Amino acid sequence: MVRKKRDGHNSEDGWTSTWCWSYLPVGVLGMIMGRLSPVDQVRFRAVCKDWRLASSSSSQPSPRLPWLMTRDWVWSESGDIASSNKFHMPFHRHTHTSVHELNGQSWDDIHGASVCASKYGWLLLQKSKNGFVYNPFTREMLKLPKIDIAFNRITFSSVPTSPDCLFFAIESSKKSLRYKIKICICSLGAQKWTTKKFNGIGKVAEDVVYNSGTFYCVFSGGVLGAYNVALQDWNVLTSMTPITDGVFWHRAQMVDADGELLLVGSTNILHIFKFDRSQMTWVCINNLENYMLFLGCTSFAIAVSGETSNLAGRVYFHSNVCTKFHCFRDHMGQRCFELYPWDTPHHLEKIWVEPPRF
Repeated sequence: MVRKKRDGHNSEDGWTSTWCWSYLPVGVLGMIMGRLSPVDQVRFRAVCKDWRLASSSSSQPSPRLPWLMTRDWVWSESGDIASSNKFHMPFHRHTHTSVHELNGQSWDDIHGASVCASKYGWLLLQKSKNGFVYNPFTREMLKLPKIDIAFNRITFSSVPTSPDCLFFAIESSKKSLRYKIKICICSLGAQKWTTKKFNGIGKVAEDVVYNSGTFYCVFSGGVLGAYNVALQDWNVLTSMTPITDGVFWHRAQMVDADGELLLVGSTNILHIFKFDRSQMTWVCINNLENYMLFLGCTSFAIAVSGETSNLAGRVYFHSNVCTKFHCFRDHMGQRCFELYPWDTPHHLEKIWVEPPRF
């Protein structure tokens, strides 16, 4: 039975009773929750504490694979331009479309901005010197200070709304050693970025990941550097000699696998390395153990076990019109019909995004 709440207004019997939606029985909340798409479930949980607690017991697929998100621009029913985000969900085999109508300022901020990083369900977008983080599920948008460097890579350390979140950008040039490495750090709400300069190495920063107080940056050829936030210190960890000539036909991509750094290079096959901290060098590996990788603007490593252990060793990546995976066991690449079977037109921006926790 739904409880009633007195609102204090007079009526014939002296009081008027009104329904209080937050007091709906857990069973009823569960039935409502089950009829919603995973994206709408995020908004359902945001209504009040009782609804959030009731929905927290709902089962989630395991492992929590990233969703494939595509971005496009459409005309809304009201005739305004809108951002159309499509979320392709692997275990649900379901696509949810979220249309976000934009006012004048939001339109100026987001139109033409590129996704530079995707973590914790948030996107970091940049348009010229203007950057912001955007949650495509809740549509929350938070601005960053203008940045004055022509950065190669930019990322953030934790959930953007948390007080310990740091934003990190790095600029490095291959032209000459006389060009300094520039590292910029800021937190949400800061008025400006803090810039540090270090000796250049004549290589371009190709990817960056954060782990335990350190931003790790990989440069062309697999050279690895590290910026310690607490010490504000920069060090090149590996030798300056490229790993192997011809391993990197495209930009190197680095993945944090529960504290282990993995490096992926590609030719007609994939080459994967693990960073050996004792020898300070990259070591070629022949298997991914229980991990599957997702390569993108931000790459993910997902541990699998039990019924999903057959997915271990797969490396998923975006191609022009679909999602493909490389099977590390037999070095074969193929289209993914099992988890991500959707066609994704080549002109759409494709991003791996971590699903929200229900």
